Amino acid sequence: MYYYVYILKSINYPEEHYTGFTDDLKARLKKHNEGGSPNTTKHKPRFTRK
Repeated sequence: MYYYVYILKSINYPEEHYTGFTDDLKARLKKHNEGGSPNTTKHKPRFTRK
């Protein structure tokens, strides 16, 4: 099994960052953006794709 270390940057608060790790990156990002993580709820959405 592989794990991913990730850094999220808030879209609305660009100075806010969050670092975490997971084995399912897509599911974890979805959970962060839906408010399912108490550490990142107040600064969502957390990710931009370019």
